[in-house]
Amino acid sequence: GWPVWHKGYAVLTAITVVGVFMLLMLLWFVAALLFRVRFQFSIRSLLLLTLVVAVLCSWLAVEMKKAKEQRAVVEEIRKLDGLVIYDYHLKASGSAILNAQPPEPVWLRSLLGDNFFASVAWAMFHGTDDGLEQLKRLTRLKKLWLCNSQVTGAGLEHLNRLTQLRALNLACA
Repeated sequence: GWPVWHKGYAVLTAITVVGVFMLLMLLWFVAALLFRVRFQFSIRSLLLLTLVVAVLCSWLAVEMKKAKEQRAVVEEIRKLDGLVIYDYHLKASGSAILNAQPPEPVWLRSLLGDNFFASVAWAMFHGTDDGLEQLKRLTRLKKLWLCNSQVTGAGLEHLNRLTQLRALNLACA
């Protein structure tokens, strides 16, 4: 079957498209120098290049902002002696995969960070109302365990934005 599409492929595709276009422009320039032909292109093609690069860069910037926010929430959960499990650690059935590795190449993960490619799917920590406010940024959270929590109804209101939340445990020991 077809491989599962993930953000790693999208990043590589975006980089490849821009890189190939720049390489073609360079080859065109070298050919123009060798054959003493004017190196020119239309305003339309320049605007098209600008549009493609702008769209790819804006998508990348938005995804990097989301990854930075997720990383901040993960760090807060870990400060509360919490546990976070990413989506690549879970099978489709919801059971955990021991020693799972992210599917993206190591060099790409080291460049952009793990939080760029993976989403937090499961979190467990000693919950407070302030901690729940931070969770609203984890839009793909599926399971939440709040152990020995001091959560009130006002704190649970912050979970309204978590549309993919399927399990909430307020009494874990």
